[in-house]
Amino acid sequence: VPSRPLLPYGPLIDSVAREYQLDPGLLHAMIHVESRYQQGAVSNKGAVGLMQVMPLTGARFGYTNLSNAPDNLRAGAAYLRWLLDHFDHNLELSIAAYNAGEGAIKKYGQEIPPYPETQTYVTRVMARYRENTMGFAAPDQARQPEVRATENPSTALRSAVVFLHTLGSLLLASPEHKDG
Repeated sequence: VPSRPLLPYGPLIDSVAREYQLDPGLLHAMIHVESRYQQGAVSNKGAVGLMQVMPLTGARFGYTNLSNAPDNLRAGAAYLRWLLDHFDHNLELSIAAYNAGEGAIKKYGQEIPPYPETQTYVTRVMARYRENTMGFAAPDQARQPEVRATENPSTALRSAVVFLHTLGSLLLASPEHKDG
């Protein structure tokens, strides 16, 4: 079984992921895209730390010392957990909301907003997540987003399509299917 290479904050990230019932590979993918594991990172919009958490978002989930790695990770994980629950466990929509805010998702009818930055962000996080899952996780850790039936059939259909697309991508990326 391949093991995850030593990454900065690796054990802490894995622990926080378990604490918030998130896949550690997903948190690692988001952190890689957000800050490249640089706790001192600050965006031009004021997002801070490993998970590039906005101060108001951190405060919303009870974390104000975002320059502290454990607090930053817990703030980002708490927000991501909330987004996943709020958007019926639609992984791509939740990742888009992490980047653009949940208001942007609502504004565009529960779709990924047409912002190039957000669309690129979702693509990069999902690619990194698939790479993490295929490269580092044991088979029992390679979990897929939960697909939940809802009262809204189009939301359930979108979730199913996302699930099938992700599953297909994982199967195509498996070592048996690679050329070379």
